[in-house]
Amino acid sequence: VERALALQTRLEGHRSKEILPRRLITILSQSVYLLSVACKDVLQDCPREAFLLVEALVEGGPDRAGAVSFGHQIADMYEAWAKNRNMRLTRVSRTDIRNDTGMRALYCVSGYGAYTILAGETGQHIKEHPGNTAKERKRNRVRVTVAPQPDAPLPSSIGAVTGLAEKTLAAVKAPEPEIVRRYCDEPSPLVRDAPGGWRTRRIDLVLGGTFDLF
Repeated sequence: VERALALQTRLEGHRSKEILPRRLITILSQSVYLLSVACKDVLQDCPREAFLLVEALVEGGPDRAGAVSFGHQIADMYEAWAKNRNMRLTRVSRTDIRNDTGMRALYCVSGYGAYTILAGETGQHIKEHPGNTAKERKRNRVRVTVAPQPDAPLPSSIGAVTGLAEKTLAAVKAPEPEIVRRYCDEPSPLVRDAPGGWRTRRIDLVLGGTFDLF
């Protein structure tokens, strides 16, 4: 709150004919956005911190590498989002092998509104590849699971944190998660978000970590 008020004071100090600093406006807007989410969390007694799991659903077929690559894209999206929102994101584990052995990334995330914002990401994220026939059309699927961290402090060892996160995530993981978002590069970029009901051609912004602002 103090940071937001300080930024507001700096903006109000500019004369009306001056061009307001874009960076200050961006920082202030983000602070107000996150504070509004955090205030609702306090009033509704919502969890504040989250475990985040990204899994590429690698299936049989020639495009196994494509599924793994898309999994890394989604993991990169959340890492960029955390950096953009000044969240504290700890990478517990992430497979960096980009072949048919699979991909999995596990994170601990904390910050204003972290769990509330990420909770809506739970489900399937699908990348669609168009084709002339049904046989030529391909889909890469990534499963995202978000669970609240317990109120108690996390264990000190990575192994213990991993075990706690896996147990917590398993308790909330749905057998068949619903589709959250569809992504498409060709013939023209398009992202469709099912829960929010929005769509945009700015796939670069979505994958760049601004999915929560649409």
